[in-house]
Amino acid sequence: MTSDPLAALFADPIGSQAPVLKDLRLRGVYLDAAGTGYVDLAPVEQREVRASVWEELIALYAMVNTLSQNFEEIRQVRFLVDGREVQTLAGHIELSRKFTKRMDLVRQ
Repeated sequence: MTSDPLAALFADPIGSQAPVLKDLRLRGVYLDAAGTGYVDLAPVEQREVRASVWEELIALYAMVNTLSQNFEEIRQVRFLVDGREVQTLAGHIELSRKFTKRMDLVRQ
C-alpha cells in the first residue's frame, strides 16, 4: 500500500521536527482484509523517543487521522516498531489496541 500522505507528514519540515515524529522514521504501512492499517515505525539512531503525553497522543492521531482521511478502506490503525507490537512509543499511550479517527483533536 502506498503511504504518500503519511510519508508527507514525516517529510513536512514542521511535522518532522515535532516531538515523537522527529525521533521516528516510517518503515511502511500495511492493510489487512479487516480494514486495519498497520503503521510500522523505527526509531531514528536507535534512541529513546521522548515526549509528553499530549505530544505522543497528537503524533499518534496525526498518523491515524491522516490514513483514515486519505484511504477509505482503513477503518482502524495499529502501530508497530521495527515490525513488532510494542507497549508504547514514548511511555504514555498504550499501543496494544486499534486506533480510530479522532477529528476532535484537529483544530477546525
